[in-house]
Amino acid sequence: MPDQSKFFDYAPVTRPRDTSSKAEGIDERALQSADPSEARFADAPLDKENVFSKDRLLEKSSEPAKRISRPLHIEQEQWILKRGHTISFAGLCLFTVVLYFRPYEWSPSLAWTLHSAFWIVFGTLIVFVLTQLVLEGSLFAKTKEVTLVLLLALAALLSIPLSIDPGLAWGAFGGFLKPVLMFIILVNVVRSESRLKILILLNLSVSCVISIGAIRDYRAGDLAYGDRVAGIIGNLFDNPNVMALHLVTVVPISIALCFGTRRLALKTVYGASALLIAAASVVSFSRGGFLGLAISQAFLIWKIRKRHRVVALTLFAIGLVAFVFFLPSEYGGRLSSILNVDSDPTGSAQQRRAVLWRSISVSLRHPFLGVGIGNFSIVSLRGLGTHNSYTQVASEMGLAALAIYLAFILTPLKRLREIERAIHSASHDRQFYYLALGLQASLIGFMTASFFAHVAYDWYIYYLVGYAVCLVRIFRDNSARQTREAETSRHSPTLMSPAMEHL
Repeated sequence: MPDQSKFFDYAPVTRPRDTSSKAEGIDERALQSADPSEARFADAPLDKENVFSKDRLLEKSSEPAKRISRPLHIEQEQWILKRGHTISFAGLCLFTVVLYFRPYEWSPSLAWTLHSAFWIVFGTLIVFVLTQLVLEGSLFAKTKEVTLVLLLALAALLSIPLSIDPGLAWGAFGGFLKPVLMFIILVNVVRSESRLKILILLNLSVSCVISIGAIRDYRAGDLAYGDRVAGIIGNLFDNPNVMALHLVTVVPISIALCFGTRRLALKTVYGASALLIAAASVVSFSRGGFLGLAISQAFLIWKIRKRHRVVALTLFAIGLVAFVFFLPSEYGGRLSSILNVDSDPTGSAQQRRAVLWRSISVSLRHPFLGVGIGNFSIVSLRGLGTHNSYTQVASEMGLAALAIYLAFILTPLKRLREIERAIHSASHDRQFYYLALGLQASLIGFMTASFFAHVAYDWYIYYLVGYAVCLVRIFRDNSARQTREAETSRHSPTLMSPAMEHL
């Protein structure tokens, strides 16, 4: 009805229990997305009785008829529904900006933003929960990834009572709860390609800023860790190993955006960003970063070769030449210690090896609930962290938690592979195809680099998995909508009277 309000701040992820659209003549369930945890590429059947209700009215109409586009009407309704959770998405973007850019570190005049992240999370969470409860009656969509992250949070909570230092464990749990909550919000509110791209571009922007600062500091000799640079943005990126890990996960995404667009200007920007970020990862002198970058790029080149064999070989040759001729001389010594740990003159490789074996020992001696989240440093050598995300989870929360953590990372890889197989030969879906490849490479890069850094409770992996979940859901929604439109156009009449247009 033309005078009925169609504004929504919500687009349901799960199938509705009820529908009130029969008076309109079209089953609203045919216009809504399927549950991403259960749907295949098109699993929301049309209600033929309702779809053809206008056709029966048309047969009785004696007014002159004119051509209309039924699929266009469905697409327009779908767009209206996808405007949902606008306020929650705005809060998510604002939080991401504060989290990544940390404006209070750039100028004393922005010191008032020091605790703004907490209030942004608090406000966004309230808006999100109220919207969900009022309009769907549930707190969130129960995708497999959401279930896994909640199980991981439960394992962290259960580890607290028997932890060595419960106070320390409570503090670590509170910090871990923030990525968990924002992950749940992210996978529920990012419901369109434009929203997903905004978040990815925010990530790419901060990575470019960090990369420029790292390369500038390296060239100026402004080194914070001996012969290594630190990130210009503190906390998240001040550790060169963690900075390199983050940059390694962004390079494949930037390359995917480069291949996914047809505009030369954007290709140039994304390609230059990928080279810049990769160079910053190298000057961090991170061994884990190097392995993550090498393996993720090898995977991406191997996948791209299926469509662009010449381009893939060219990229490989350019990367190899650049690595040989522009690699800092000091970096070669650090890389050699990957194979020969005892050759590291700084002793850091030997220290990492000792801590790794210590964390494995603690994991085996406390297999059920670990020593408590955030408590490994108490039983470690000289209070060091595990320097390994997998043993971090196993030693502090138990082996079952490690299995959940691995499933949380591997599940989106399988779903992204579905997109790759589904549209391998479809040129019109190139953005989905290449972004699916890029996110797979990013997850593989994280899995590799996180073997050398204890970042299991930090934001990096939760944003990556969130991107993957959203991409899969958006792709399935688009595929289901296209299938429904094709079915509708196949059974819809070509002509409709003007009087029927407004029903």
